[in-house]
Amino acid sequence: MADITSREFQDIAKTVPGIIYQFCIDTETGQQYFPYVSPTIHNLLGIHPQDVMNDAITWIKQIHGEDMDNFTATVGESMATMKPWFWEGRMSHIDGTVRWLRGESIPTKEDNIITWSGIVGDITRQHNIEEELRSTHKELEKRVKERTSELEVALAQAKVANKAKVDFLSNMSHELRTPLNAISGFGQLLQMSELSQIQKDYANEIINAGDYLLHLIKDILDLNKIEAGQIEFNKESIKLNTVVDSAITLIKNHAEKKNITIKNNLKADNNLYLYTDEFRCKEIIINFLSNAIKYNKKDGSVAINAFKDSKQIKITVTDTGCGISENQQKNAFLPFERLGKEGSAIEGTGIGLSISKKLAKGLGGSVGLQSTEGEGSTFWVKLPVSSTIPIPVQKETLVEEKKKTDHAEDKNFTLLYIEDNPANLKLVQNIIKDRFTINMVSASTAEQGLKMARQFMPDLILMDINLPDISGNDAIKILKADKSTNTIPVFALSANAMKSDISKSLELGFKEYITKPFNIPDFISTISKEISK
Repeated sequence: MADITSREFQDIAKTVPGIIYQFCIDTETGQQYFPYVSPTIHNLLGIHPQDVMNDAITWIKQIHGEDMDNFTATVGESMATMKPWFWEGRMSHIDGTVRWLRGESIPTKEDNIITWSGIVGDITRQHNIEEELRSTHKELEKRVKERTSELEVALAQAKVANKAKVDFLSNMSHELRTPLNAISGFGQLLQMSELSQIQKDYANEIINAGDYLLHLIKDILDLNKIEAGQIEFNKESIKLNTVVDSAITLIKNHAEKKNITIKNNLKADNNLYLYTDEFRCKEIIINFLSNAIKYNKKDGSVAINAFKDSKQIKITVTDTGCGISENQQKNAFLPFERLGKEGSAIEGTGIGLSISKKLAKGLGGSVGLQSTEGEGSTFWVKLPVSSTIPIPVQKETLVEEKKKTDHAEDKNFTLLYIEDNPANLKLVQNIIKDRFTINMVSASTAEQGLKMARQFMPDLILMDINLPDISGNDAIKILKADKSTNTIPVFALSANAMKSDISKSLELGFKEYITKPFNIPDFISTISKEISK
């Protein structure tokens, strides 16, 4: 042991930040003792090294009770395998404080004596930092879980709220379309009748009011679809002139009624092509034209222009109206914003511009405006230019020989109409009576309609979707499952106008889906085609 107790080693041992030691076990007698313990044990545990060398239990008894089994097992394993010993645990200072220590040593064996030479270091500060990090990590995990749970609840609530909104809008659309079908339908029947001029004017007012309400319903549903990301865009290369000409055709009657001149300044050979959805692009232009006419001055004008750069085409609609103040311009594209015209006689909801902005964004473009009070406004939309010009396809002209009369006659043809709304039933009865010579029977419930379908074996069934007993969708399943009725063509005639509702019904087997309120000439044409088969 001369080398161990040398003055040089003692000096080195005093400076090492840990306890250097030798620990022995006599495998025959079980005796445990420390031949050497460095003075630093006093700094770490308050024990004198000589006390430990005199009695090994002096150090061993400082091991924390909860860590004693681990210490004993670690020593036992090293003793059995003669592999290095590693241990980490708590030991008590004589002042009562607890220290975290980490020890490691290498065993050697001579005769029946196993000697471990090693070092024990104080890792209390490191352990406390690690424990604090673990605690912080657990707290963060807890907060993340709580926040995730809150977000999941919020998301679930948002889904419920969104479904409630969709259901409300769908129900509202249905409830409004049902009476509107009667208003519009009977108005159209009046237009087709022999009327005096004043009576024709009255009928036109009814039709115009119905069209306005229908347009309002569509706008609200469109806005909801856009906000929910349910609008699908069919983008292709489209000639700008085609879209603008179509938009002007649809809006010109409105302009003529207000004596507003529309000036289309686009040249016929301008070769301006957009990469866009033709229907949605036209919707934006119509919204701009409609506002330009609506808020124009008497005998005013509206001008359409287009400007192209390498990436976009800017389409402008300029009016000669009263203009918009700078303070109001920032709100022009907000939903339901009417820019101070709420109390005026001008009809409107303030939805069109908001829809236009959202549609333009979906098409990869943008919208904006310039306006001067007292002079007028210019609304513009920028849309992507097409990188390719489509090759014109020569279409064959199909000439359909039409009958000179729109009165279809087939006395052997039977039509069954299942409808619970008396006004809508009466409307269709009048149309059939005036325009067709066929047999028509009706039922006010699905159950009654199913019985009549089996009884009369009609050539065509018109059926509402929202019936008082079971839905039209459930009723058609029964018709299709019955061999006696599964070949009868069934047309849906419903105020449910949501795309999802239409798709669902068509998938179930409806041959046609006619939404209320319907255009009577289109309705007559659809029925006539079925009769003529």
